Amino acid sequence: MKLKKLQTALSVATLSALSIGTVQAKLVENNAKLNFEIEQFEYRIDLSKSAEYTAEQLKKVLTKLPKEQRPEELASLTFRKKKSSLLADHYHFHQTVEGIPVWGSGFVISVDRTTGKIKRTYDSLVPVSKLTINKNLTNRINNKDSALNVAWDFLQPSGDLLAKPKINLVYVPRGKELVLAYKTELSLSEPRGSWRHLISVETGEVLKASRVDSPRKSSNDDVQVTGKIKAFKQNPNKVALTTALELLAQKEQQRVQLNDRSTSMIDATGFVFDPDPKTTLNDDTIDDRSLPEVFDPAYFTETLRDVTFDDATGLYSLVGPYVQVVDFDLPSTRPTTTNDGVWTGKRGEPQFYDSMVYFHLDSYQRYLQSLGFTGETGIFEESIVVDSDASNDADNSYFDPINRRLGFGHGGIPDPEDADVIIHEYGHAIHSDINDQWTADAADNGAMGEGFGDYLAGSYSYSTANGQTFFPNRVFQWDGHNEFYPGRTLDQVQLRYDSAQFYGDHEIVDGVIDGSDMLWSTPLFQSFIELTDAGYSRESVDQLVIESQFGLDYGLTMPEMATSIVSTAVDLFPGDDHAAVFFKWFKEVNILDDQPLKTMPVVVEGGVGSNGAPDPGELVTFKVPLSSDNPVTITGLNADLSSTSTDITITANSSEYAEVPAYSTRSNTVDFEMRLSDEMACGNRVSMSLDTAYTVQGNDTPTEQTLLFNFYTGAREVITQSNQLEAVIPDNDPEGFSSTVTMENLGLQVDDNFSLYLDLAHTFRGDLLITLTSPTGTRITVKSPDENEGENNITGRFPQDFIPQESFDAFNGENLNGDWTLFISDNAGEDIGQLISWSLSASGVPNCDEIPADDTAQNIIFGLAAVVIIGVNAGSVNWMFCLLVCMAWLRRRNYRR
Repeated sequence: MKLKKLQTALSVATLSALSIGTVQAKLVENNAKLNFEIEQFEYRIDLSKSAEYTAEQLKKVLTKLPKEQRPEELASLTFRKKKSSLLADHYHFHQTVEGIPVWGSGFVISVDRTTGKIKRTYDSLVPVSKLTINKNLTNRINNKDSALNVAWDFLQPSGDLLAKPKINLVYVPRGKELVLAYKTELSLSEPRGSWRHLISVETGEVLKASRVDSPRKSSNDDVQVTGKIKAFKQNPNKVALTTALELLAQKEQQRVQLNDRSTSMIDATGFVFDPDPKTTLNDDTIDDRSLPEVFDPAYFTETLRDVTFDDATGLYSLVGPYVQVVDFDLPSTRPTTTNDGVWTGKRGEPQFYDSMVYFHLDSYQRYLQSLGFTGETGIFEESIVVDSDASNDADNSYFDPINRRLGFGHGGIPDPEDADVIIHEYGHAIHSDINDQWTADAADNGAMGEGFGDYLAGSYSYSTANGQTFFPNRVFQWDGHNEFYPGRTLDQVQLRYDSAQFYGDHEIVDGVIDGSDMLWSTPLFQSFIELTDAGYSRESVDQLVIESQFGLDYGLTMPEMATSIVSTAVDLFPGDDHAAVFFKWFKEVNILDDQPLKTMPVVVEGGVGSNGAPDPGELVTFKVPLSSDNPVTITGLNADLSSTSTDITITANSSEYAEVPAYSTRSNTVDFEMRLSDEMACGNRVSMSLDTAYTVQGNDTPTEQTLLFNFYTGAREVITQSNQLEAVIPDNDPEGFSSTVTMENLGLQVDDNFSLYLDLAHTFRGDLLITLTSPTGTRITVKSPDENEGENNITGRFPQDFIPQESFDAFNGENLNGDWTLFISDNAGEDIGQLISWSLSASGVPNCDEIPADDTAQNIIFGLAAVVIIGVNAGSVNWMFCLLVCMAWLRRRNYRR
């Protein structure tokens, strides 16, 4: 339901056959089409000192971007940070108004580290220039303390604060306004989670509440994670905010252990499972009740690298350069220490859990560094805080992005007994460190975050002993797949992505629990299996999946991330199979389009009259641009044009195309040509077929594809009828309301000019059901309710800017004149909105140039007449009669034309 925000900088070859200096290109996300022009450029940009730029200097830099990559909201951008990866330097920009950041928006420029060329941009900007800033604030919330109290009352906490609250001012797009709000962030033991609130400064209203930590499971906490979160019921056991803050301060003081004692880093050892006892023992029958001695062969003694040794006390503690074991969550379990540097605890003992989280997190960080992610390109290359006994004994674990730390629960089978759980949670930390705008309540982030963590866990376990043979498609082998937790798998190939939906974490999809998570992990892991079976290394696939996370921002969808993965594969491993294999599996689950070539509108090159459109009787030369949604290059493209129409004659039907790079458009190198019959009606739709053959990079078998497209004779004026009503949408009322637009003077068919424009302000558009009914009673669903679609407002056209739930093709062949009815209902409480205006556009009655008379024959006859009259026999009645008949016939013929 959104336009593509991820744009790849394309090398555009000169097409001398084109009469225009630009090439029409298209990017597609969820079948939504965005047309733009790509100018030829060889522009290199140096943003290495962006942090030092003034606002004006920064604007000058950004105005040099190619047109299709230049942000519209240029004036509102300020430089935020630079993040480097293996392939590019990524420059992240804030969108600000009066120095205050706009929530949920940003802009990223990715610059190739080798060539200095712009690789791509990512745009999640809000159209602030079109929104109203309310200056007449009553300031009901006057300070941070007031805002914190609102958030506290919303949650009705009865547990502890686990970290110091965070709060700052932001602007929040809401309807047609920018609302000044406090963004509060609270980490709590009850209700468990890390909570974010956006609270209006003017009214004190909670605009949006989100749980932003990433619990591995949807159960156990009995607290909603995704969708619209409502205020909690009054809790008689609610703790006062001041009391919670005082208790937190006392605990923080107790945790301060820094002193001047001399310490050193030294290697220790500890018992661990690697990855889990079932896999190591190749035994699916053992469970939590198995005797302790059953597990003895599953323990490995591993090196715990660079732990801290305190010279004064002689104690070793699991505090190192990349991991530090800390007690910050309930239950209160002090981190273990030893006096000999050996952690000999086994399952059920705190030493074992501390050893497990330290070893696996430290090892994975070092693995990331071995892939090249170190130093300037490092990912979470710091000592991550981890509590190996957290979640207050719940059967769940989490990453807290607010405080950048990990907690592992002990319900059921203790989570830190399974390396899959540890690495999965570290996956959330990796996401957050690469893209700090990654938040589980935006677009498809929730499902992708879980699926990414599952993939990393599966990839790791696959590399261990027995990992390739012992249920390789399972994740959480030990902690799950038992009576406590069903676990997840990485082979749900039957799932299909629906472009009209957003996917939060742990959602049921097609009857599959946690199907949203597995919808993302399945194509990742199945690509991994296919590539490693083909001889490619685990390291290369992991490196690719991780590298593709860079250069992105808020509100990612699965097609956008999939596009990033495959296009990164082209750059990282040119000529290898990585791109083709990932593309194959993303197509399998419908995340990427399985039809890589599409026709763009016909480009007329010559033979038309003054109206610029093909008309009856004209000999027209034209091009048929072909657009590739394929993230790999297409070569050897040939096409043959045909039509079943008896009103045209194709006189030049075959041409080659230039090589089509990823996500670009190319036209035929030799013009197609056709003669239109002078007997055809003005405004006719002519159906054409283009039989193509080509080769897709990574696939040795040529592809054959027939593309169908239409062109229309005559100039078609677009007629638009609007309804400016500014009607309030009844909140939480399925009865909704209807509005009518009357269309007149239209043609009798739906064509490519038919569209619905909405200017609709709403604070949570996922509440809305929208339908459109034609004068003859055909009704289609434009948009269905979706509780995970948390964006607000709908401003744009269907199907150009947004894809309708059901195709407008249902109106084909109907008389478009008459009353069209738009129906809107709001199907959930709290959020409100209004329909400001709406309009329909369609083609009017087409106009064709008058068919030019061909006077050649007539001139010959008149010449003969002159010869007969003057030079031969002026009195010949027979000759004169014949000439007059011929002249009359010609005049009648030209009149008919």
